[in-house]
Amino acid sequence: MRRINGQTWRLKITGLCDAPQSFTLEQFKSFTATTQSSRMKCVECWSARTQWSGFSINELEKLVRPQPEAKGVLFHCGDKYKEYLSREALNQDRVLLAHSMNGQPLSDAHGFPLRLIAPSKYGYKNPKAILEMEYVSEHQYGTWSKIGPYSPDGTILPGTDHPLEFNKEPRRISGGEITDY
Repeated sequence: MRRINGQTWRLKITGLCDAPQSFTLEQFKSFTATTQSSRMKCVECWSARTQWSGFSINELEKLVRPQPEAKGVLFHCGDKYKEYLSREALNQDRVLLAHSMNGQPLSDAHGFPLRLIAPSKYGYKNPKAILEMEYVSEHQYGTWSKIGPYSPDGTILPGTDHPLEFNKEPRRISGGEITDY
């Protein structure tokens, strides 16, 4: 993935919204900040908990005003990755557009300058290094849903988790956001 220059980066908001526009990272840092601890779960069974800081999609939507026919957002990322989430999923509690991790700006590996954190979804539904959010009228298949056996919905299923900070000691999970440990 090409390195993103935070000084020149702009998040473009396009598609079915009344006020398409672009935002700088500094503008986002002036939004009402939320910090939360949540666990990122991979389809390969591992997970890790960290502290994310960012803002809710709802705050952004007040400015860009999605049109009624906008059913979801197609995220376009710095490495050509694309992912779709419904507006219903994006406006759930604890879903963030994150710009910080553990009190520091995101690293390149973790999605600098902006990434989505949807704690009830597998990692592939949490796009990183977001360049554009396109409001669309119908469901779109994201990169992994097109090329792999991954669910277009991406909600974490019941099963076994192997948390990195517990030496991958297996733990049973009931599905959705992992909050037990």
